[in-house]
Amino acid sequence: MHKEFALNYEKKWLEKFGLTYYGCCEPLHNKIGILEEIENLRKISISPRADVKVAAEKIKNRYVISYKPNPAVFAVDNWDRNFVKNELRKAIEIMKENGCIVEVIMKDISTIRYKPQRLKDWTKIAMEVVHQFN
Repeated sequence: MHKEFALNYEKKWLEKFGLTYYGCCEPLHNKIGILEEIENLRKISISPRADVKVAAEKIKNRYVISYKPNPAVFAVDNWDRNFVKNELRKAIEIMKENGCIVEVIMKDISTIRYKPQRLKDWTKIAMEVVHQFN
């Protein structure tokens, strides 16, 4: 249905431009096959609801994975740096094992529980994790 009701129409517009990016919040891990029909596709969004393992195995290094970790980590009562680090490490490790090209974007943050330091901490953690895989 995605192809029939969305992608077939979207492709006509996407092909009028240079390189393109596809996705936002929807889980696209089971739709990589139909996304391959976009000739100028270079980047695919892998949202928090997507299965990172399935996406990484299908995408490999053919497209950039725009990985979006779950922003709910900011909404908890007790900020857990270890949980944040382990979740990010697991995802990056899976993508690295599959030879993926990855960008990490934290988005759709609705609350930080009045603790802006969490944003700085998350950024520091993310940088530590990605540098381990260079």
